[in-house]
Amino acid sequence: MTEHTPTPWHVLDFRETEMKRLGWTGLSIDRILITNKLGPEIEGSSGADCVVARIQFDNREELLAENNRADADFIVEAVNNHEALKARVKELEEVLRKAFDI
Repeated sequence: MTEHTPTPWHVLDFRETEMKRLGWTGLSIDRILITNKLGPEIEGSSGADCVVARIQFDNREELLAENNRADADFIVEAVNNHEALKARVKELEEVLRKAFDI
């Protein structure tokens, strides 16, 4: 099985509404990125090196909204907690095996 992109993953919000809120007045592409790098790590990286997923509407008039940001946050939270959850399930399975002599 192919390995997934290393964690932790992060959400970078480049929605047009967020960019304007931050004071950006130039052109922008309305999108949300899920990356595996942040801050100084991302400088000098190409998209292939750090972008895991891009949420962007092509050929549609509406802009990305809060639910799109919430979806990205949910994806990242699930991915970042996956290994810990698997380990906890394994621990609980062992406890159940011992408790029921399985």
